[in-house]
Amino acid sequence: MKKIFMAALCSLVLTFSAACGASSSSQAQTDTNGMQIPDPFTEYASLEDAQRDAGFDITLPETVAGSDSCVYRVLQDEENGSMLEVIYQSSGQETGRIRKAEGSGDISGDYNEYDEVKQENEGGMDVTLSGGSDGYVLAVWENDDCTYAISLREGVTQEEMNALIGQVR
Repeated sequence: MKKIFMAALCSLVLTFSAACGASSSSQAQTDTNGMQIPDPFTEYASLEDAQRDAGFDITLPETVAGSDSCVYRVLQDEENGSMLEVIYQSSGQETGRIRKAEGSGDISGDYNEYDEVKQENEGGMDVTLSGGSDGYVLAVWENDDCTYAISLREGVTQEEMNALIGQVR
């Protein structure tokens, strides 16, 4: 049930994000009927603040795909816990996204069909890599009772994705 709820919630968030464009998470979005849709994420000034409110820590790479800044966000759900999300940006444009939540299941929010999807064992963890001819853009795995996802704007080699996975805990 938790997996289905988190998948549905992530899908809803991505749908609203795509429909409304980029904006501050502290502002409400307006749908096509003029209704205000509150952003379910809370944005934080620092990783430490986001970790405190999420209730768990995350270890991250300093940079992802040439990023020069990060946005730290938490999605709170009383029933299923919280999800911490770090959005990496370069000159204000997203280059990648890393998510962590307690539990299991795919929290990537990415429901695209990919030409290549493969299962591999990286560092003792079963990882699903997805991408195409331009490289891998998505990695999903579970470790120590938590689930993780890395999504990238541009594809990378398997070795580059594995290096990122190895830096996230």
